[in-house]
Amino acid sequence: MVKTYKYRIYPNKKQQMIIDKGIDDCRFVYNYFLRESMLEYQNNKKRLSKYTMFNMLTQLKKQDEYNWLTTNSVSLREPIENLSNAYNAFLKGTRNFPKFKKKKTHDGSFGLNTSPKSTYYISYNEMQLTAIGRVKCKG
Repeated sequence: MVKTYKYRIYPNKKQQMIIDKGIDDCRFVYNYFLRESMLEYQNNKKRLSKYTMFNMLTQLKKQDEYNWLTTNSVSLREPIENLSNAYNAFLKGTRNFPKFKKKKTHDGSFGLNTSPKSTYYISYNEMQLTAIGRVKCKG
């Protein structure tokens, strides 16, 4: 069983900039691979698997024009998982075709590597997050 915990965090300005960049990077990855998937289907009538997209992401991050894509790979894989799930739901007929994410209307969330080794609690109202640091929280 997978457990999910939701916390309200209260980041400082520097931490908020890191979080905003992570959200922007994840939105870019989702939209980039949605476009690539659409092009692949138009040209070859084939669907990109999520594993192919994972490999493409690795190559994408190595290109100079995308060197600004610095959010960790675990966070950048989540939008690919979400896109793959959206495609599967569309193909089953339970959902509409996936849409591009807009900056203004996007929910503003992204995942972090939250294994027990990467996240730990300092006190009841503060936690340590990978790449962000100590963040005040309420949960």
